[in-house]
Amino acid sequence: MTVLKINWNFIELTEMGRRDIIDNQGFKNIFKKVSNLKRSEKILDVACGIGTVPRLIYQIYGENNQIYGIDIDQNLIKYGQEHWGKPEHIHLQYGDVFNIQFQDNEFDVITSFGLLDFIERPLDALKEMVRVKKTYGRFIIITIEKSKYERIPDFKSFSNHYNEYLTSLKHLGLPIENEGEFIKKLFSKLGIETRLHKFIIENKAEITSGLIEYWENYFEKSNYMKFLNSLDFYFQFLKEIGWTREKFNEYIKKELSGKKMIDFFKRFVGKTITTRIGIAILDSIP
Repeated sequence: MTVLKINWNFIELTEMGRRDIIDNQGFKNIFKKVSNLKRSEKILDVACGIGTVPRLIYQIYGENNQIYGIDIDQNLIKYGQEHWGKPEHIHLQYGDVFNIQFQDNEFDVITSFGLLDFIERPLDALKEMVRVKKTYGRFIIITIEKSKYERIPDFKSFSNHYNEYLTSLKHLGLPIENEGEFIKKLFSKLGIETRLHKFIIENKAEITSGLIEYWENYFEKSNYMKFLNSLDFYFQFLKEIGWTREKFNEYIKKELSGKKMIDFFKRFVGKTITTRIGIAILDSIP
């Protein structure tokens, strides 16, 4: 595996992508069924970012649990504390997955979202997560099945860009399909049995003239520049397969411009845009 220090500090991209998932009612229903949390459990979310999983748990279970989140990126933690945190019940703080600053056997439930299939030395990270879990505690692990992303109608410029991103992940030795099975095998190496749940979450929206107008306004404002800047998340991977900064900027300018996207969707006014994302959830068997 090629070692790459991943920069996750792309708040706009993180919030937009995660919100599409955790605000989906179908996903909430499945997560609630799988997690089946009890009252007064102490929960740790590892690599919490802006607080996606803590927010999801709070939305579903309310004030019944104490939820902690750790992440190595201070900017993501700060944003999460200001926008997604609940000081009395959600505690986000700096922390390193390879050196978790909590005592042995401290948490009833350990969660993570998109961690173990994205880092070097995932087994070492999992061992540290096991250390802070109570003997009869549980794991609930979420990951995106990256090759099972689909948008209809297909905006070719974006899908081509995304496929190049998947190629770069594969080049780095990271799994781009069957991520759930990959994580299940990690648990098996530590003698931990898990159940694997796979499903597709789907979001639909009608393409109306009002939606087109909203996008036109969005693309004229500084928000769109933030979105473009957030695409640098992908460049850190693409450069590993030969993309230069010049090639990347030129592709964004020509193929992912606001005008090109708006012109594309104008062709489908009155129709529905559908986004499908593959999700895997693993829960450990006590």
